[in-house]
Amino acid sequence: MFNIPEYLKEIGVIKELTDKLSLTFDDDEFIEITPTKDKEQNLYNKKIPSFEITKRQNKTYFYNTYPDQDFAYFQFNICHDKIDILDAIQTYVKPWLQPVAKAFVKRQFKKEQPSSLIADSYNKEYPIFRDFVWELIDSLNNANISNLIIDVRNNPGGNTILCKQLLFFLTDKTEIKGFTEYAYISEIYKAYFTDTYENLEKENKGVLENGKMVLIYQDKNALSDILDSTSKYHIGVNRPVFKGNVYFLSNYNTGSAAALLITLAQDNSIGTIIGTSVGNNPTGATTWAQFELPKTKTKTVMATSYYIRPDTSKGIEQMPDYWIEYSIQDYLTGKDPYFEKAIELIIKNKASR
Repeated sequence: MFNIPEYLKEIGVIKELTDKLSLTFDDDEFIEITPTKDKEQNLYNKKIPSFEITKRQNKTYFYNTYPDQDFAYFQFNICHDKIDILDAIQTYVKPWLQPVAKAFVKRQFKKEQPSSLIADSYNKEYPIFRDFVWELIDSLNNANISNLIIDVRNNPGGNTILCKQLLFFLTDKTEIKGFTEYAYISEIYKAYFTDTYENLEKENKGVLENGKMVLIYQDKNALSDILDSTSKYHIGVNRPVFKGNVYFLSNYNTGSAAALLITLAQDNSIGTIIGTSVGNNPTGATTWAQFELPKTKTKTVMATSYYIRPDTSKGIEQMPDYWIEYSIQDYLTGKDPYFEKAIELIIKNKASR
């Protein structure tokens, strides 16, 4: 908000538009923040080495196998694919523009160098995510590799259904517990989610009170979308299921759908979680609606829904099974303590057989 002084003045945080910002605390101590100008800055260019196996790749998803060490590494960087991109047009593009948008996107899929608008949102080698995961799991089972490390530390989210597709290949179950979703009733919710609001109004006999939460949906089986044979995201029950141990690497950068993936995996006992908390709590406010403030015209967002995780006994925060963070020394030497913890557990499990 320091970059929008007009907003700060309007809400009474500052009295005048100025580059200086003074903060006074309860004990009357204060600090003054001012821009640095016309002063020599001593900057240093220190290159931080990357860990070869887990360094960030410019791909939406990829994997490598290490048969001698009995593990595979799968880097999952965004929850989008070709089907999801086409599907999203119906949600985010005005109806009269949808045919043009679909034609444009389909042309881009055929190009060697697609537009930057979609290039980072799908893998040209594996444009459909389920095909990629099918091949991954099939190859690991055929090679008798019994450990899979899934890295979502660079994943900001996307479509949750792709995450459910992944989980379907990691468990032989056809039912897993999902989230419970509530709507936070407000004028904003009514304006932005008109269809849902009207349905809720009917279900609640026309009585919806602003400031209250109303149940929208209880996902008793998070795999129902995948099992539906009419769904674009359908996967048959004859899919290969990974037979070994699964380790998820996640951190504060793991957001949105990827964060929900970590919760679904943990709450349904599908894999071991290594890292830190994730970008959003598994129980809490979600679904951001953008709107404009009437006086300042500042655009901002507000949560309009509330999710409750499948296993409420685990608390409102996403806590990993093993808490791991980088130290300064790790950065300087190019070590990856998350990955090292996964390897430590793999060796330990192997020794205990």
